[in-house]
Amino acid sequence: MSKTEDRQVFVHMGSGSGSTMLTTLADNPVDMLRLLAIGYPELCCPEHFALTPAETAWDEKYRLPTEFRSRVESSLGVRIPATASEIIPHPADMSDDRSDDAFCRWIMSHCR
Repeated sequence: MSKTEDRQVFVHMGSGSGSTMLTTLADNPVDMLRLLAIGYPELCCPEHFALTPAETAWDEKYRLPTEFRSRVESSLGVRIPATASEIIPHPADMSDDRSDDAFCRWIMSHCR
């Protein structure tokens, strides 16, 4: 990202030990709320983004955030997708030298 861009994005910067995802999660607050409303137990596993939250939950007591989802849909007039891959189609990784993700490229250019 250049300093001339006047926008904020939501990003994930993995630790490198557990998660190596280094990507833009959402380009705006509405998409971030949509992403959270999908209801994943955690957002550090890009391999889960094509799956529904129920398919990724490791705890049998896990519940989708149905009230939050309804609130986001009704107050913002948006649809909540079934999976994160609709919002994050190509998550980047720390090992991805040729990523299309601007945040990943920016971080990696400052880490070398």
